[in-house]
Parts: sequence; C-alpha cells; structure tokens
Amino acid sequence: MAKRRAVVTIGTLGLERASSVPLYRQLYDALRDAILSGRLRPGSRLPSTRALADDLGASRNTVLAAFGQLLAEGYLEGRVGAGTTVARTLPETLLRARPEVRGPSSPGRRPRLSRRGAQLWARAAALPTRRSRPSRSGRACRASTRFPSTCGPGSSPGAGGESPAAPRLR
Repeated sequence: MAKRRAVVTIGTLGLERASSVPLYRQLYDALRDAILSGRLRPGSRLPSTRALADDLGASRNTVLAAFGQLLAEGYLEGRVGAGTTVARTLPETLLRARPEVRGPSSPGRRPRLSRRGAQLWARAAALPTRRSRPSRSGRACRASTRFPSTCGPGSSPGAGGESPAAPRLR
C-alpha cells in the first residue's frame, strides 16, 4: 500500500504571458505572497514541479527557478523522496530578533567566563603593555624577543634590510 500525503492545491496562479515580468518571477511572487499571507501554511506540501508546470501550462524550468529561489531564501524546504514543503520557520520571523536583556553593567566589569577563560583573563591583565618604539626612519619597530636587534640603524621594517645580528635564512 503506497503512502499518500495531502498536497496543497495552489489554486489560480495568474501568470500573465504578456507581462514584462518573467514567468518564474510571477510564480515566485505568487507563492511567496501565499506563504506570507497564510494561504499556504507552514509544513504543507506543494505539488511536484512537473505537476505544477503542467497545471500552469508553463515550462518545468520556470517552476524549478521559482522553487529554487524560494528554497534559497528559506520559504520552502525540500527533501529527496519527501517532496517540497513550506518551511516551518519563515525567514521573516528570523529577522525579528529579540533585544538582549542585560543587567546593570559597569565599564570595568568582565563578562562571565569559564574557569579557563577566567585564568586567561587574569594572565592578560597581569601582562605589561608594550609599545613599539619608532625607528630612525620614523616607522614603528616591531619588538622581537627572538631577534632583538632587527630595528637597528641599518634596517627598516618592511624594507628588506637585514641587521648584522639577525641570522640569514635561506
């Protein structure tokens, strides 16, 4: 015994062939309007692209283009073997974000952190702040613990010059 699922009848979708708006766009607009107005309810199954194209007297590519756009925007969901259904959560509901509720905050207050995060926060707060000093050329010199003399009188950062103390890498 084969499973039968209820398929929503789209009704009359008036596609105007003489219009300057492409047919797939007319179908897209009509389906999107039906979804947003509630005529097509979330979870309801749509007819197959072949059946809809036959009902409308349009090419299947027209229906595929409209369905593809609605799928990409999140109005429809499609699964192989299950057909195409109206999405349970519409994109418009995702656009309405609830405002974040915050308690009283002070500028020096740190966020809630895990134990490891609290340890890292404490270590970062204990580190001295280091500023880079300008070289003779006026550019900032990068502080390096590995090659401390890379900012000498004969070198400028970014210019490709080498300091005598820096090892040559080949």
